[in-house]
Amino acid sequence: MAVDSGWPTDLVSALSLKVDDNNNLYVDYPENLAQRIEDEEYGSFQTMPNAVIRPFIMRSSAAIAEEIDQSALDKLAEILEVM
Repeated sequence: MAVDSGWPTDLVSALSLKVDDNNNLYVDYPENLAQRIEDEEYGSFQTMPNAVIRPFIMRSSAAIAEEIDQSALDKLAEILEVM
């Protein structure tokens, strides 16, 4: 989505998806690129917002959380069958 929206490739390649302890999905990126990424997402004095992260999270978090839950259940079943 970021590439299709015209984000610079160095910023796109720095983005990664993470899940916190509460199974909330978030996009992680290096602190040294935070200002540039936030300027793309939220806009700046010189540029309009080009939001990619927030729409992605809003559309994808439920499906990804379900996938994580299913993966955890599959792993638990695998462990229990071994015991």
